[in-house]
Amino acid sequence: APSYTIETINVILAARPDLKLFLALGSDLIPAFHTWHRAREIAEKTAIVIFERMGFPVAPVPEILASAHIHQGYALPDTNSTSLREFFSPSKKAAQKPLLDTHVLDYIKHHNLYNG
Repeated sequence: APSYTIETINVILAARPDLKLFLALGSDLIPAFHTWHRAREIAEKTAIVIFERMGFPVAPVPEILASAHIHQGYALPDTNSTSLREFFSPSKKAAQKPLLDTHVLDYIKHHNLYNG
């Protein structure tokens, strides 16, 4: 079944209403953020921080992300969940190893993440 960001946010806030949640987004996600399941609610319940990603300019920022903090000056490498799914998929292997720390890769393998 789909796993929606807003559901994760709501579970965390139900367990820990004292927390202020931050949601980090790569700038590649800006154009489609409004299409996310209950995007407006996500924007209301979290402090969104946008990180510049190589090849994806931060501007323009749509109204739904107007209150987001924009972190510029260092562009993140082009590593994303799609390439991770492909890398870990038994049916289609990505051509190159994703740009992740070895400990992160080990954690993903150990917990069988991205195998769905």
